[in-house]
Order: sequence, then structure tokens, then C-alpha cells
Amino acid sequence: MGYPDLSNPPLVEAIFELYWQLRQRQDEPPEFNYGILAGRIYEKLSDDYPFHEPLPTASMPAEIAAHVIQHRFRKGKNEWPLVQMGPGILTLNHTKQGFKRDVFHCGIEALVQVFLSIYQDDQKPTFSRLMLRYIDAVDFDYQAENVSEYISRTLKTDVTAKPSLLEGTGVSTSPTALDSTIFFASDRPKGQLRLRFGRGSRNNKDLLTWETIVETTGQDVPQDTEEIASWANDADELIHKIFFRMIEGELMERFK
Repeated sequence: MGYPDLSNPPLVEAIFELYWQLRQRQDEPPEFNYGILAGRIYEKLSDDYPFHEPLPTASMPAEIAAHVIQHRFRKGKNEWPLVQMGPGILTLNHTKQGFKRDVFHCGIEALVQVFLSIYQDDQKPTFSRLMLRYIDAVDFDYQAENVSEYISRTLKTDVTAKPSLLEGTGVSTSPTALDSTIFFASDRPKGQLRLRFGRGSRNNKDLLTWETIVETTGQDVPQDTEEIASWANDADELIHKIFFRMIEGELMERFK
């Protein structure tokens, strides 16, 4: 489905996250040859992501670093997009600058294909979780306006307490911050849609942030490149459909 082009989109970051099961036997590390795996990933990605950035967590033993990001692979220092990995986790991260949906989709498919090509057929990992996250944000003055009312008016979502709840308590009915997540079951892709609202900051200015997240876990997680690429397309379509319904009206005009 086509969507309007936005000249000033609120996108902060788009993230694809892939998780797989780690080995449970006590006589072997939680990930089979993790050090070798990280090296092979870098070797195969080096044409597109030649800058290797080990994180402080890279010094953690694999036994206690399950699903903790340890390495980043970039096109250059501080450049995006980037690939992140750790024992049991692989991500692809894009930011607003130069973001294109088709490039993001192709990057997801290519990354999964590269990852699976490292394993023999009888050693391929079992994927346990897939997540697609879009993080958006707008400048917001929490002193001048009620953030709950703003979200209700501009993003079609109610995250508030009734005024009667706070009446006579000396507590302001205008929130000073926000940390709220709403969960919904999803049929396509099978899993869960989440809307998360919070307070952030950028360049010393306060932000209202919201994330639109699609997640699939357990037996519903696809296991091959083609099926994961199809899942990502469905998840991305759902996120975009919800996003454009949320911003219809005041925010749409602001972002055009």
C-alpha cells in the first residue's frame, strides 16, 4: 500500500531484531563457537559494513551475555545504517537520514541470508523471536501543554487518568513525563502490536517519543530467509498503516 511522502518525518530509528535459542547444556557455551561466529559475520559483511566497533560488553564472557549486544558493524565511524550482534541476537538499525523502506527491507533479507549461510544445514539455529520497531519523536513542552491530551488529540490514543482520580490531592492532572505501553494481539503477522509512549530529549529539548512495535515469538517465528523477509514486510506494512492513522490530521500537516 502506498503512503504519502513526508518531507519532515518524525522517525528517529527503525530497528529489526532477530533472536535465536542458545544452547542449554552446562558443558558447552551458550552459543556454539560464538567468537568464530562473530568473526565470520564480520567477514561476510565487511564489504558493506567495514567498520567494526566492539562495545564494552564485548569483554563479557558469552556464558553471561545472552542476548546482549557486543559488536557493531558500520559503513564508517558513527555512520548508519549499522548491524549489531551478540550471543543470540542480531539487529539492523536505520536512522531518519536517508531512510527508505525498500532499502531497509532488502537489508533485512540480506542480513538473514548472510547469517544463515554461516551454518551447516544440521546446525542452523532455532529463531525464537522477531521484532520490528519504529521509534518516532516530536519536540514537546511538558510545562506548557498536557501530554496526555496532546496524545489523545494528535495520535488517536488515550493514556491518561480521569481528573476525578487526582481531585483534591494537590497533584497536577498534567503529567510531567510518560512511560506507557499498550499491547494488542495481531493476526498478520501473527504476534503482538505494541504502542509505547515516553519522554525523551534531543539537543537539550524535551521530546514526546512513541514506538510502534511488532513482535512474534515461539512457534510462530519463521525459520528461513524468505519467510522472515515476508514477515518483515507484513510487520512493516502494519506499522505504517497504524502510524498514518495515528498522525492523520494535525501531525500529518506538520510532517508534510
